[in-house]
Amino acid sequence: FISVGGGASRYFGENWNGGKFFDRLTPAIDVAAGKWVSPEWGGRIQYNGIEMNGYTAGEDFDFDYIGIHGDIMMNLSTMIYGYNPKRFYELIPFVGMGWAQSKVADERNNELLATAGLINKFRVNQAFDVNLELRGGLVNQRFDGMIGGNQLEGPVSATVGLTYHFGGSKARQFNSAPIT
Repeated sequence: FISVGGGASRYFGENWNGGKFFDRLTPAIDVAAGKWVSPEWGGRIQYNGIEMNGYTAGEDFDFDYIGIHGDIMMNLSTMIYGYNPKRFYELIPFVGMGWAQSKVADERNNELLATAGLINKFRVNQAFDVNLELRGGLVNQRFDGMIGGNQLEGPVSATVGLTYHFGGSKARQFNSAPIT
């Protein structure tokens, strides 16, 4: 499958509660490719980013942001209620690891990125889903160029997107393994 999405992000770092909430929101873009290896388990690689908005010394500052991570996804709806390729709604938690880069002024910071979140998947038809994804990430405190206070900080985002499942009419079909 491939997915694209857009929405809003907010960076939680030093002085995370400073400034006006809506002034600190920035655009978010997600692009992902992945595969379900069973009805319950899947994996993906996702790019997300554009920019973030930090806050210090009474003012906002913007910095460029890129995050690339691999996620393990668990279809909780299938685990609880059984496999149904025509189910309208599915809840999919995920966790992952990857790399993130920020560019604050002329300084680039590269950090390990830990991610976790929830995908709310709404089936449109055999090939397409609409998704509402809620995701958080953790990076080292130096990521936004400000050191002090929080040891871990990171981006939080909410995006709405579209997923395309390759395979035509067999896109969501899994066969049970024969018991020997």
